[in-house]
Amino acid sequence: MGAPQVRTAADAREQDPETNVTRNANDRGPAIWTSRGRWLTGRKAYAFVGLLLAVTFCLQWERLAATEGTFQDIRSEQRLTNLNAQRSAGGLPALSPDRLRALIKTDPTAFFHSAAERYERNATDYDCTFTKQERIDGHLMPEQVMQVRLRENPFSVDMLWTRNADQARRATYVEGRWTGKHGEKLALVEPAGAVARLLLDRVLCPVDDPEAKLASRHPIDDFGFANTMRLVLKGCRPISHHTEYSMRYVGEGTVDGRPTYVVERRPVASDGTGAYEDELLVVDVDQEYLLPTCCTMYADEAGTELVERYVTTNIRFNVGLTDQDFAATGN
Repeated sequence: MGAPQVRTAADAREQDPETNVTRNANDRGPAIWTSRGRWLTGRKAYAFVGLLLAVTFCLQWERLAATEGTFQDIRSEQRLTNLNAQRSAGGLPALSPDRLRALIKTDPTAFFHSAAERYERNATDYDCTFTKQERIDGHLMPEQVMQVRLRENPFSVDMLWTRNADQARRATYVEGRWTGKHGEKLALVEPAGAVARLLLDRVLCPVDDPEAKLASRHPIDDFGFANTMRLVLKGCRPISHHTEYSMRYVGEGTVDGRPTYVVERRPVASDGTGAYEDELLVVDVDQEYLLPTCCTMYADEAGTELVERYVTTNIRFNVGLTDQDFAATGN
């Protein structure tokens, strides 16, 4: 065996190849090179690393707190989507009519979500009498009445005006049947007036044509119970600090002699200055059908300035509508 090696103080120092600065080779733990040309080693290095981690943690926590509401919205909406998907797939039982009647009195927002799912599961088509009155360009238009047929798949609507027809006597829309050269959705329209029909029997018009908006506040493809409930729910996301509207049950009423539950929707942040076009929306829900049969919108909180009113009566569900009911030569 050879003699034990003896290391001097100079031997116990090693040089950093990048900085050309030496550090004590006997130091343990992390070593940090500072801008002053010194090494932080041992306890000083541990203290510096701990401080850095603490600052990083605080910054991340602040960002998380700022976005907590957004995450809450996403989780809430995702749970609702998953729940509806499971119900549609048969994984969860749908709410019974009695439970829905109780739900509308305690949580109207949840009621409309469940009622929409129930309708989409059970209804294939229906016909009805539809009455509407709208304020367009500041003017309250005469009340109009029409006979309507609707099929859910493919989505199809046929409207025949029976009172106060304006620009159209009849309009028919079938999803995907008529499209413009740029892919725009078209409806087949029969003009109002005998003279106009002598010149043009029927004409294809874009559903969102500016001329159509002069005669109606909503396009034809917005019609129907499913679309109505989606519009009622717009801005009413549950468990959300971003909720724009709130709904509450206010009592019972009648539409065309049929008993209804009455719900009001109001803007959460309304200051009474008219910033919202719909300061008050009153929805009558038929107690048997559990569907909105009357929607009345007002421009003021007191409910004196009518914006629009839509009433659906004489409803017959699942009547077996076919393509012929929505054909260009249909009756």
